[in-house]
Amino acid sequence: MKPRTPRINFSIDELIAIYNQIPRILSRKVIKVSVIGNKPLYNAQEQVFLSEQGNGDYWLLATEEEKEEVYWLLPKGNFKVNTFNLKTVQSLFNCQRYQPKDSTEFTLSKPARVSLIPNRQEWKLKEQGILDFDQNSLSSKLQLELEKAKQELEELRQERSHLVDKVAELAYERLQETRSQLVTADEFKKQMQQVLLKCEQLQSQVTQLTQQQEHFKSQLQQVQQKTTPTKEEMIDALEHQQHIELAPSQGNIKASSIKTPTTQFQLSHTPNYSNLATPQLVQAYNQNPRSLLIKATEVSETDESIRNRRLGSQKHVVLEKNRRGKFWILKDGDFDYLVLRINFNINEYNDELVQTLFECRGYRPDLSRYFTLLKPARVSPLTPGQKWQLEEPGILEFK
Repeated sequence: MKPRTPRINFSIDELIAIYNQIPRILSRKVIKVSVIGNKPLYNAQEQVFLSEQGNGDYWLLATEEEKEEVYWLLPKGNFKVNTFNLKTVQSLFNCQRYQPKDSTEFTLSKPARVSLIPNRQEWKLKEQGILDFDQNSLSSKLQLELEKAKQELEELRQERSHLVDKVAELAYERLQETRSQLVTADEFKKQMQQVLLKCEQLQSQVTQLTQQQEHFKSQLQQVQQKTTPTKEEMIDALEHQQHIELAPSQGNIKASSIKTPTTQFQLSHTPNYSNLATPQLVQAYNQNPRSLLIKATEVSETDESIRNRRLGSQKHVVLEKNRRGKFWILKDGDFDYLVLRINFNINEYNDELVQTLFECRGYRPDLSRYFTLLKPARVSPLTPGQKWQLEEPGILEFK
């Protein structure tokens, strides 16, 4: 008896786009199959056969081209390649740019083609498909650029708020000076004009970043809209996603706000620096952080480190010199330490990184604002004066 194979009305390009973006849409229209005997293809003369299996690692579906039924083979949704299934995957697909240690996720470039064996409920591999293991896809690049634009926009807003405070402080100081030193009106007016000009420049930068953020959103939407699922299927997918995001929530706490850092620090060959931070450095930072400005180097996390951390890599966090960096590198004796920049606000865009660099005691998302530094993070230079890597997290205590 010929097995009933679900048909879809998508073209091959639409099928590939849907699989790469929202594979769950296809899950109701497939037959789950596995390689018979899990026998991998070692040379071009051997043939690979597949049969239906409820927990199979591959999806089989059919399209109709020129009144002929064509069968396509895909890895199941969210399929991960590992050392145990690599040979079988390579017998069905050409694995382009595969790296044994780093490649687990892929992009489908072309599904494999199979044919139904007459009078049997089995299929035979007819033509290998193509999987691309390049991690720098257009969608991920746009997403990374969008997140960076959000972070820069937030930093500029904080800097603008800080500058407004400085204007008020300067006005008060000038008022006091007029009483004792008779500062001329022209000098005060000139200084205020310089401050206002700086405010206008910052506002212009905020506007540009806002426009850039909208541009990245538009590009990302264009990439995601390459798929053409039905309206009912899209609504079903969105409702399912909302259910997942809302299920663990209680009150107004966001799931993303309570994440714990995933980075693990491999310090088996690194000395314990817990007691090397001098009390004078911690005391100076907590009582008068402005006194450390003269010897502080502003840094931020590198793009490669951000990408590795989001992919779950266990590599050390790497920071580089950046004049708008969110953190300070302070040298104390023969060692380098990492602290948060003055007036730094923890929010949903940066709390994951902060909790990776510091143990946040008593931290409550959306409530915790003020903290005390108990121990700065320990870093070591990769490129003197330019790049550092985290060796040991610091400790912050929130009020």
